[in-house]
Amino acid sequence: MGTTNNQIDEKVLLDAGSRFAESNTRFIPLESFESSVYAWADRGKRYVLKIIDQQRRTEADILGEIDFVHFAAELGVPVARAIVSLNGSYVESIGGHSKDGYWAYALEWAAGQPANPEVWGPELFKQWGQLLGKLHQVTSQYKPFRPEWKRHRWDEDELYHAALLKVAADPLLGKALNPCLLRLKQLPEHPDQFGLIHNDLHHRNFHVHEGRMIVFDFDGMAYHHYASDIAVAMYYAIDGDRSAADKASFAKLFMHHVLEGYSHHQTVNKALVQSVPDWMLLRHLLLYTTFLRKWEGMNRNTMQRWTLNRYRTDLSMGKLFGGIELDHTNWI
Repeated sequence: MGTTNNQIDEKVLLDAGSRFAESNTRFIPLESFESSVYAWADRGKRYVLKIIDQQRRTEADILGEIDFVHFAAELGVPVARAIVSLNGSYVESIGGHSKDGYWAYALEWAAGQPANPEVWGPELFKQWGQLLGKLHQVTSQYKPFRPEWKRHRWDEDELYHAALLKVAADPLLGKALNPCLLRLKQLPEHPDQFGLIHNDLHHRNFHVHEGRMIVFDFDGMAYHHYASDIAVAMYYAIDGDRSAADKASFAKLFMHHVLEGYSHHQTVNKALVQSVPDWMLLRHLLLYTTFLRKWEGMNRNTMQRWTLNRYRTDLSMGKLFGGIELDHTNWI
């Protein structure tokens, strides 16, 4: 959902690394949020090692992720593919199958560079939309190789239910958010607007190489409304240091070009875009819930207290980023 340095015990890293790389390989920590991610190089090629707590994902979850990524690659989506371990497996168990165990898997390094906001513009936004549209086109053709590899639905996610409990226990949040949550729950699941989505395709989860975007980090995949994928892209794109007025004008520009690109592969209509502000507000709530958990029981520093207060103030108004107004009627 976001980024941080999420490193783990050195022994776990060494064990996981030994499954995919030669001894004495140097693993460099990368930014991540819910898993521990490292880069390494071998014979001039770069790779990414991901280590995930077994309580957060099952082996079937990860194999389902890899299955879809390889399916998408075969249909022309530029993705970072998984590689097999030295044992010939895609997923390795570290520390045994227990509450203290981990899963490790590895992928090719996505060529190119991050799309930093300094180089953003209409052409990048259009490509972003094209990538989302292509992914949604591909998911409509996809069936997991094994039934147990099928990913969960968005409303089956444990974090979503934790967020609902938080809203139910807080009358101020309930008054502001219940109408939005009810609208989302009642959305029809049309086959051309609902399916398996990336669920986190913000600007830190793709690189740009020779004018082409390469997407990675499919860990959060879920069966979801396609509009949520678009909403997540815009949520992170407009977050930052802009004023509320600047955010609103940027949102209009961003969405115009994203939808232009999206229309190359998928239908764009009012039904698709009208729920985008609600999905963005849900992402705001999910992040607030995540931070509350992450910092629970801690002696929170000034930045952590400020962050929680910012999220709660927004959510108690049913707004985003200090009260930004998003008018979806002028996006198409």
